[in-house]
Amino acid sequence: MIHYNQHVKWRGECGKKFGAIKDLEVVDPHELVKNIIAKKQGFVLDFGCGVHKVHQQNYQIPDDRYFSLDSDPSGDFNFNSLEDIPAKQKFDFVIMNQVIEHIFFEDCMKMMTRLSEFVNDGGYIFITVPNVQHPVRYWGDLDHVTPWTFEDIYALYINIGFEVEHLARFNKYRLPFNPVKRFIIKTVCDFFRMDWCDSIMGLGRKN
Repeated sequence: MIHYNQHVKWRGECGKKFGAIKDLEVVDPHELVKNIIAKKQGFVLDFGCGVHKVHQQNYQIPDDRYFSLDSDPSGDFNFNSLEDIPAKQKFDFVIMNQVIEHIFFEDCMKMMTRLSEFVNDGGYIFITVPNVQHPVRYWGDLDHVTPWTFEDIYALYINIGFEVEHLARFNKYRLPFNPVKRFIIKTVCDFFRMDWCDSIMGLGRKN
């Protein structure tokens, strides 16, 4: 059962710790992930990996440590759902890149609770979502059904018993180099409380 009052309380707690959207640092999340995966040397679950499993190559994960999960019938994966994972299987790192915005809120919270059972103590779940405060990023996909803010991601981690180690922003596309265009974009974003960074990342560690 989802306790919405508690979720709202954790959202407020996030604001006190991290501030507003533009207080979040801008990072290269993929360098961060690659370094953690290399350091931990445990099993990695690529949740919603897609047919091409690009994260295995991008993060340089050896075959004997990499597990894929996706429901796409056109792909070949280790698992097609959480129900396919053996009860004794544990992971030290879970990648969820641009996944949870495609899942309705209550279904996602139940799924994350179940997923957390497959994560070792001290293991991580890495989440990225489109930034809903970007002017167009979230609304460009018909399959986007839940607009996750960074405060909601914080509350999600707390709900499943994870400590929030990182909340940050990142960009697939740089701002233009032209100073006039940069000034215009910054002014418009500030006035309408928008953010040019198109994505949010979270990194939670299981206590």
